[in-house]
Amino acid sequence: MAYLPPPRWSHGGVNVSAARMNILSDDETDLNSRLGGDEHHAVGKFELPPTPVVLVEPVAFVHLWRWLWYMTIVGETATISDPSGANPDTTLPDSDTVMVVYDLADVSWLTQGQVYELTGCQYGCEDWSA
Repeated sequence: MAYLPPPRWSHGGVNVSAARMNILSDDETDLNSRLGGDEHHAVGKFELPPTPVVLVEPVAFVHLWRWLWYMTIVGETATISDPSGANPDTTLPDSDTVMVVYDLADVSWLTQGQVYELTGCQYGCEDWSA
C-alpha cells in the first residue's frame, strides 16, 4: 500500500476508527520497505548504507544520541571538533576500515543539541544504542 498522510486527532476526538488506525500501520510498512527495514527494524533505526559513501568533509552533526558509529579514512586522523573553535578537538581511534562505535559522553564539552563537526571518516552516524 502507498503512503498516505496520517490521520490527525485531537483530545476527545470521536472519529478514531480501525480504518483510520490502519493508515498508520500501512504507512510504517511502506516507509520500512523504502528504507530497507522489515518488521524487526523500526523506521528510523540506523542501517548501514549498502555501498561505501565518502563523506564531504567536514560533516556537521547536531548531537542527539549518545553513540557515534563511524569508519575512518585510511591514512587520516578522525576528529570531532567544535565549529566555534572554543573547545579542543577530540581524536577518534582508527577503525581499520570497519564500522566502530564511540561514546560521545567522553567528549567533555559536547552537550545535547550542540553542533559538532566530524572529519577523517567515510561513514558517520549517531545512534541511540551501541
